[in-house]
Amino acid sequence: MELYRSPYEAYPFLSDGPEDLRCDFELMTDGLASLTGLLRAKTEDPALRDELLWVCELIYHMNPALRTPLQVTQAEAERLLAASERLRLSCGGRCRRFVLT
Repeated sequence: MELYRSPYEAYPFLSDGPEDLRCDFELMTDGLASLTGLLRAKTEDPALRDELLWVCELIYHMNPALRTPLQVTQAEAERLLAASERLRLSCGGRCRRFVLT
C-alpha cells in the first residue's frame, strides 16, 4: 500500500528516507533556537539580550540552508566566531566546555 502524499504538504521533508539527515539537522536547529530564546528570556543584560536575538536569527537562517541557498554571510559567521570567543574568555575558566554549535 502506497502512502498518500498531499501536494499541499507543509513539511514534505518529514517523509525523507532514514538515510537523509537533513530533517535531523532542521529539528536540531529548531531546538537550538528554542534554547537560545529561553536563555535570552532569562538574561537581564540588554547588550547580551540583543546579541542572543541576533544569534537566534542566524540559527533560523541556517535551518533551511540544506535545501536552499545559505543565507548567512561570511561576515556574520566571522562575527559569530568572535562573539563565541569573547564569551568563552569572559567566563574566566568557569565554562571550560562552552561551545557554539
